[in-house]
Amino acid sequence: TSYAHYLHVLDMCCPNKRVSIYMPQDPLLRSAALSVCLSRIQEKNVDLMYVEEDAGWDMTAPFGKVDIAYMSWWRDRWAISSQGESHKGICYLAGDKNEPEKWFNVATTRHVQFYQNRFQLLFESFINEPRRKLRPAGILP
Repeated sequence: TSYAHYLHVLDMCCPNKRVSIYMPQDPLLRSAALSVCLSRIQEKNVDLMYVEEDAGWDMTAPFGKVDIAYMSWWRDRWAISSQGESHKGICYLAGDKNEPEKWFNVATTRHVQFYQNRFQLLFESFINEPRRKLRPAGILP
């Protein structure tokens, strides 16, 4: 379904315009996004990135020094910064504008998180149905 989702999203976008996709860190999303966006990656009109941020991150405020760390089996290059007690990390996966400082107050997954929480709330009785609870691959946000 992730693959189909990205196909549908890109279908709605003009092929000549640049598209930026922000996603939570998930290997399945990464694989689907990289596969579906391959032609856009080659044409240099897509930005794919993981974004992890604390709820207190202020998109309008300045942020501190950006530290670079290589993480996971893939050796992903994460740019990490803070604003007081709030932290944010960005991992630029594909594209030609890999300048983390420019993305910190632009890239966010808050809207995705809101949608997932709303979905969970609206369909909670269906999701938590006893026969689904017994299956580890049940619908979870």
